[in-house]
Amino acid sequence: MKKSAMPKISRRTSLALLSASAAAVLGQRRAWAEASPRLIDVHAHLFNATDIPARSFLKIVVLDHYPEQGVERMLDFGEPGVTDWLVSLFVWIVAGRAPTARAEIDFLSGRGGSSLPASVDASTAVTKEKLRQFLQSAGSSAMANMSVRPNGFASPGDAGREKFVDAIRKAAARGFQLSPDALTDEQTLAEAAFLSPTDVGSYLRWFNLFALYRHALAEQLTATYRAQQLTPQLICPAAVNYSHWLDEYPTSPFADQVEVMGLVAKRSRDVMIHGYIGYDPLAQVHFRRQIAGSTDQLALIRTAVLEHGFLGVKLYPPMGFKPMGNAPGQTYPQPILDRLGGHVSEGLNEAMEELFALCTQLDIPILAHAAASNGAGPEYADRADPAFWLPVFTKYPTLRLCLAHFGRFDHRSSGAAPGSVLPAASWEWELGKFVKSHSQQRLFVDLSYLSQAQDVDVANRKKLGTIIRNFLNEFDPSAERILYGSDWIMLGRESKSDTFATDLFSFLRHDVGLSQDAIERVCFRNAIRFLGLSQGSATRSRLASLYQRWQLPSKRLALFDS
Repeated sequence: MKKSAMPKISRRTSLALLSASAAAVLGQRRAWAEASPRLIDVHAHLFNATDIPARSFLKIVVLDHYPEQGVERMLDFGEPGVTDWLVSLFVWIVAGRAPTARAEIDFLSGRGGSSLPASVDASTAVTKEKLRQFLQSAGSSAMANMSVRPNGFASPGDAGREKFVDAIRKAAARGFQLSPDALTDEQTLAEAAFLSPTDVGSYLRWFNLFALYRHALAEQLTATYRAQQLTPQLICPAAVNYSHWLDEYPTSPFADQVEVMGLVAKRSRDVMIHGYIGYDPLAQVHFRRQIAGSTDQLALIRTAVLEHGFLGVKLYPPMGFKPMGNAPGQTYPQPILDRLGGHVSEGLNEAMEELFALCTQLDIPILAHAAASNGAGPEYADRADPAFWLPVFTKYPTLRLCLAHFGRFDHRSSGAAPGSVLPAASWEWELGKFVKSHSQQRLFVDLSYLSQAQDVDVANRKKLGTIIRNFLNEFDPSAERILYGSDWIMLGRESKSDTFATDLFSFLRHDVGLSQDAIERVCFRNAIRFLGLSQGSATRSRLASLYQRWQLPSKRLALFDS
């Protein structure tokens, strides 16, 4: 049978298919930007597939959150094997492509070139070819012909195979007039599925980002902001450090990740790149108990902050720990209990106390995941409840903390009064009550991944806007504790990630009712206080010294004074 070729799709047409409504959205929602174009993204990610425990990471993310804003669903994760096939596709697409931290260190240091794609366009071409190969193998022999088995990753088997391949075919047919012959041509399917305005297309374009250099990811995010007529001045990427909870470890050692992000910061000229080093208290417990291969996490934090331009620390409590008060009866994964021989809670409490003491000494902030998501085990995500953070401030009153992913109001806090109902019983409300009675605390929240602000259902969007407005009226009337964060690259799986900032600030202006001045605080000025970037601060002094050593103009730090 003669195969039907798909008409060549230009980059301009591709972008139009992916962002058909972007121009209209930007045209309707520009007013706030004219008053406040400056932006500090306090919560982003610039990691690639070698920086994370890829398979476990993706399974947790996929099962926990599904791209839901304005995309048609083709994948049925309730079908046996479908999730395994999606994870397998991810591994197949990025295997051997994503530059390790060491490879990028050599590249940025001028010690050698690289044959790896350095741009999004070049990477996209490779991703489409990898997808074609995947379809060819999956469709004929359940991946038996695939020669690459990264990290021993086995084929997922026949369960869900037909459903998964059928979902890709259906996704490819959306937005294109494909003939029956074209639906049997893997190259045509790969091209169309990648551009598809469905969940399949969202995942494929997202997977593509995980194969890029970290400095290329920084450039991509910067370009996304500028396309929205924003002026990004500082992007704060957070490293992921929770491998011990998942018993899967990244290809790039964590020390190399710190070094490469220091080089990205040093290389950056137009936009400052300074982020957070991930801290895993469980990894520190391993070090304190002299488990083979473990390293001192606190020493690495010092190195990251003092030598590589990091601003603070990132924590992931939903992996399985509380910031304080981990109890002996608390459940943990069995491999951890077997490896450490019990007494895990005590070790975690000690490791967290060490962290808080160091952060206080260096005067560096903490960014903590504070959404009921991404749990490493049953109900582990509940350990991210902001109520568990409140006792920390009694012992460490000068600590600077930002609790990420504010704005859902859909999860009941362990500290909520009996009989109370949402939203007054929510994690957010419990935090608000503490802030109201402890106004001196340096406690903030960020709006990262608040994709609900992009809901096409006006009634839903306005309902959320009213809840946030009521919260602010009660607990933070001047909006001085809310920060802008994107959670990109994670945000990249959403169909409207390219206009997230514009849509979010429009939501704050029109649905929440914030003034232009309040929005300027959210997207710029509040972050200066949280990050400690004002004149005379320890962080500002450290950066000024590093800039002098790196031969960068320290005068750009004056941007934070205006």
